[in-house]
Amino acid sequence: MSYEKQERSKGFEINTAVFFRMVLKKLWLVIIFAVIFALAGTGISTFMRKDVYTSRISFVVNTLKDSVQAENSDISASINIATTYSYILKSRTLLETAAEKCEIPVDYNEVLQSVNVQTMTSSSVIEMTVKTDNPDKSYAIAKSIVENYSTIVPQIYSNANLNLCDYPVKPTAPDTSALTLVVAIIGAVLGALAGVIVILIYYFANETIREVGEIERKLGLNILGTLNKIDLGKNKKSGLLVTNKNVGFAFIETFKAIRTKVESNAVKEGHKVFMVTSACENEGKTTVSANLAVTLAQNGKSVLLIDADLRKPAVNTVLNLENSTKSGLVGVINGKATLESSIRYIDKYNIFVISDSRASDKPSELLSTKKMADIISAVRNEFDFVIIDTAPASVVTDASVISSLSDASILVIREDKAPVSRIKMSIDDINNNGAYVIGCVYNSSTGKQKHYGKSYNNYGYYGSYGYGYEYGYGYGYGGKSSK
Repeated sequence: MSYEKQERSKGFEINTAVFFRMVLKKLWLVIIFAVIFALAGTGISTFMRKDVYTSRISFVVNTLKDSVQAENSDISASINIATTYSYILKSRTLLETAAEKCEIPVDYNEVLQSVNVQTMTSSSVIEMTVKTDNPDKSYAIAKSIVENYSTIVPQIYSNANLNLCDYPVKPTAPDTSALTLVVAIIGAVLGALAGVIVILIYYFANETIREVGEIERKLGLNILGTLNKIDLGKNKKSGLLVTNKNVGFAFIETFKAIRTKVESNAVKEGHKVFMVTSACENEGKTTVSANLAVTLAQNGKSVLLIDADLRKPAVNTVLNLENSTKSGLVGVINGKATLESSIRYIDKYNIFVISDSRASDKPSELLSTKKMADIISAVRNEFDFVIIDTAPASVVTDASVISSLSDASILVIREDKAPVSRIKMSIDDINNNGAYVIGCVYNSSTGKQKHYGKSYNNYGYYGSYGYGYEYGYGYGYGGKSSK
C-alpha cells in the first residue's frame, strides 16, 4: 500500500506521548526560556521599583472602666474601641497637625498617602506605618504624629486611653519587597510555557517520524525492524555489530528478524541485489548495511558488501577494518584495478567487501558509467546477496543511480530526523528507478514498546546510545565531502 493512498488527516494532530518525550528531550530549552524570563522579570522589577522606607508606631488601647458599661470585659471593650481609634489616627485633624509641625516640610496629602493604620487581630494593639521614599521623611512624619496625637485624639474620643507602645525609629534600609521574587517566579513560569510553545511549534512545523506507528500511517511502508537506543558504555570502540556481544540480545535478534524478511523477499521475488539508503545523512544506513551483510553470512549465505557511498565511505569504519592497499570501487570503475583484486574477504565476519577509504571527486559520474553496471552484473552471478551502501537518497543523486542497478531497496529512518516530505521524495525516486522499497528499518527509537514478534520486531531494549555512526556528512554537488 503506497503512502499516496493513505487517508490524510484534517487539521492538527498531536501524539501526547511523543510530544511529552520531545519536551523531556528538549527540557534544556524550557529551562533556558524560564531562566531568561525570570531574569528579565527581575531586572524590570528592580529597574521600576522605588525604594520605600518604613517607620513604625505601635499603640495600645486601655478602657476606662467607668465609661464602658455595655461590654462584658475590659479586653473585649478595648478591642472594639481599637477599631474606632484606627480611624481617628488617620483623621484629617491629626494628620494636618502632624504635617504642620513636622520638622521636614510636608503637606497633608503627602502624610495621608504615607500613613497606614491597622488593628492587630483579636487584640487592642494598633500599628501605624509611615512609608515614604526617604528614611528621614518617614521618621520625621512618624515622630510628629507621636508628639501630637496625645493632644488631638482625646478631643475626638475620650472614652478610653490610647497609649504609645513602640516609639518610631529611623529606618536604616529600604523595605524588602516580595514583589521582585513574585515577578521572577511568574517570569519563570511564563518562560517555561514559552519554551513548551516553541517545542509545540517545532513539533508541527517539522513533520518527522517520531514513533514507529507513524511509518505505516504516513508512509505506507512495511517495517522490517525497529532498533531502539542502547548504551555501549566503555565498549563503543568495539562497534555496533551483531558480532559484538556488548550490543545486547535485542540488537542481535532484531537484525536476525530483518535478515529473515530479506531472505523471504529474495525467495519470493528472486532478488539478490539490495540497496540500503536513507533520506538524510546520519540515520544509520551504513550500520544497517554492515549488520545485514554479516547476519546473512551467519546464515550460510555468500555475501558481498559494496560501499557505494563514494562521497563519505564508512564501511571500513563500521567494520573496524584497517585501510587496505587494495583498490576499492573507484579503482575498478576507473580501470586501475580488476574486480577480483578489489574484493576483500573478511574472515572475521565471513563476508566479502569492496570499500574505499577516501572520498571521490565525481561520485555521480563514476556510478553512472557502464563499468558500474557491469560490476553489479558480474557480482550478481557470483554471490547469494549483494548489499550496497549508498549516499542518502534525498541529498544527492547517487542513490537514484544505484537503485536502477538494484533489485530492491531498504530505507533506514531515524527517529525525528528526516522530514516526512524528504522521505516521501526518496521513496518516489527509488521506486521510479526500479528498486522499489521493500520496507524500512526504524532506527534510534526512544519508545518503550514491547512488541516481540511479527509487527515491529522490537524487543523492548532501551538505553541512551543511538544506532549508527555520526559521520557528519557535508554533501555538496559534484565535489568532495567535507571531513
